[in-house]
Amino acid sequence: MNNINWTEFKIFKKTTAMPGENNLLILINFCKSFYNQSDVDHLYDMFKQDDLSSSMMNKNDIKSPSDLHDFLYKNR
Repeated sequence: MNNINWTEFKIFKKTTAMPGENNLLILINFCKSFYNQSDVDHLYDMFKQDDLSSSMMNKNDIKSPSDLHDFLYKNR
């Protein structure tokens, strides 16, 4: 299981994110790019272990891997 490198995330966000973009979407794109990770179940488990990313999921009412999958589908 990977720990999220928040320093690298901040750099990624500054260089790739559009203003007003959802931070959780930015985090997902970061994990796809930085960790080469796109499996929803693995992303959910990784986010659940981290306080900040867990609060991002709570803010977006994501309580399961299927909720995360639905969130990605709605925001593609």
